Amino acid sequence: MLMRNSPSDTPLSINSYYHPAARLALIVAGTICACFFLRLASLTLPLGDDLCRAVAVPVNELPSEDLPVGLVPSVGWTYNHWSGRWAGVGLETILLPKVPERYPWLLVFLALAQAGLLYAAHRLLGVQRAVALFYTSLFALVLWSGLPDIREGVFWATGIIENQFPLPLALLSLALLLSADTQISKARITRAVLAIVLAFLIPAFHELVGGVFVLVLFGATVVVIHRRSTRRGTWIAACVVAAISFLIVFLAPGNALRASTLHYHAQAWRALNLSLGTVRLYLIPWCLDLKLWALAVIICLDPMIGSIRKQFPSISHRGLAVISVALLALVVAAMVTALWILGHTLQGRTLDLLYGVFLAGWVAIAFLLSPSLSLNLADRRVLSSAALVLLAVAAVVSNNNVGVASDLVSGRASEWHEQVRQRFQLFRSSDRASDVQLPPLTVSSPNLRSGNITSDPTNWSNRCMSAYFGVHSVRTVTRTDDSQIGEGAEKQQ
Repeated sequence: MLMRNSPSDTPLSINSYYHPAARLALIVAGTICACFFLRLASLTLPLGDDLCRAVAVPVNELPSEDLPVGLVPSVGWTYNHWSGRWAGVGLETILLPKVPERYPWLLVFLALAQAGLLYAAHRLLGVQRAVALFYTSLFALVLWSGLPDIREGVFWATGIIENQFPLPLALLSLALLLSADTQISKARITRAVLAIVLAFLIPAFHELVGGVFVLVLFGATVVVIHRRSTRRGTWIAACVVAAISFLIVFLAPGNALRASTLHYHAQAWRALNLSLGTVRLYLIPWCLDLKLWALAVIICLDPMIGSIRKQFPSISHRGLAVISVALLALVVAAMVTALWILGHTLQGRTLDLLYGVFLAGWVAIAFLLSPSLSLNLADRRVLSSAALVLLAVAAVVSNNNVGVASDLVSGRASEWHEQVRQRFQLFRSSDRASDVQLPPLTVSSPNLRSGNITSDPTNWSNRCMSAYFGVHSVRTVTRTDDSQIGEGAEKQQ
């Protein structure tokens, strides 16, 4: 696939621009990561929240005698008693399978769906097919190898849908708003309507993503109005709709009830201390990550991306600095807000969400910076190919890949899968009046979620599992629940 708007005005393609060794390195790295993902996904089974959504029972820790069953009643009850994320909860309830053996296919589907949304966003911005596929693969590789907790960001459907899925949706919505005008009025209207619909749905997946998305839309809309763009009406509509959707989620009665169960909610000093620790442990390492710097070099130097960048208004160095600081401040603000609400260290799924936001901002800055670098084509090829090799190697030896390899080689993942599968077989052989007693899991995989079945049959997770398998009650035979076993096993590893 050729592009003719390179600095040297020479037709370029991925094959002609990158050195064969660099392309081979990317293919090998992508293949290794894909094999690791597929193998561990094949050993994954639904637990906890997944089972609740599968039978349309609300997930909650509040005591309740009767929980509604069904898509609409469950989502409505959750909105009023636990969480305002009606779109995320609804999609989980629709997608989660009734048969545990189909769960790995759902994880694969969610991964492909996110990649497809990202690819579509590239195409809307005018990126050629081969280039869009190249960068979609590159971003997927960086995300897989850089997520703080792939257990909750890759191998848990509920965590993916609420904390990861809205990010590519947000990028697609922005791409629709930024896409070039078309001569066909019907196509323009379709893009505008789709962008506005997505703007309404995104905050309903997760309020933290929604808040970031609204602020980004607001800033972009101010710029569009200032430049007197002919499409400012669409930007204003999307911004207003997103803000309304965010308020619907934020003001949900369930959020207040859920906050009442958090012992350290809204304690400013505690949130500040936790924020400083999170910045030190996560944000600073993200800023120093070799993979992200290699990705930035590739984007900045790629003339095929540069030709797309030239279609957008230029930005001064001062303006670029302001945008960079604003995006970093946005990530920090999201981090502090989450810690202020929760009052404890961030869970893996929230850290994964923040990493996704940080990565999107990092890519945006690299894209905006690309026209300001003046290098001849030969130097660009050498530096870009070297950066691609470094990124591929860094991804392969990342902590996530090493952890997955250790899980698979040691047999921890297989043993965990076998113990959970035996539990499922026990349920299938039990009648509806059975009070099923389960031995706690004795092995934990750092990359697969442990269950949270306890010795209390009225615990919400126990009740969801009993509803899923159609038995009277479920409990562990000891006072040690699954998650405690999992935490102990992880500390020993």
